[in-house]
Amino acid sequence: MPILVCVLLISVAGFVAERSLFAADAALKSNVIRSMRKASQFYRDKLALNGGYVYYDSLDLQQRWGEGKASPDQIWVQPPGTPTVGMAYLKAYQATGDQFYLDAATDAALALIYGQLKSGG
Repeated sequence: MPILVCVLLISVAGFVAERSLFAADAALKSNVIRSMRKASQFYRDKLALNGGYVYYDSLDLQQRWGEGKASPDQIWVQPPGTPTVGMAYLKAYQATGDQFYLDAATDAALALIYGQLKSGG
């Protein structure tokens, strides 16, 4: 499943969840928030590697890609990898106030910090 699909789901659902249009329909808002959390939980539990992400994971989760084929222990530090997913989690946290998303964003940030070389590259 392409990483952008889940990032889009998280971003759009977060945007939708905070709109007053849905304030009158609590069931709809609840469904959006529940679906967003379910997709995010899958991403965090099944696709993250120590908080980091690649650009693409195959549907059977056997292949991972970034700028090329990724090994089982690689993440990508360029968008739309780890930084994009981390920002989507932050947007979801802003929209919902759910600590899960802030924790997931923190994990992504820590993965980026861990991978940073002293030389800057």
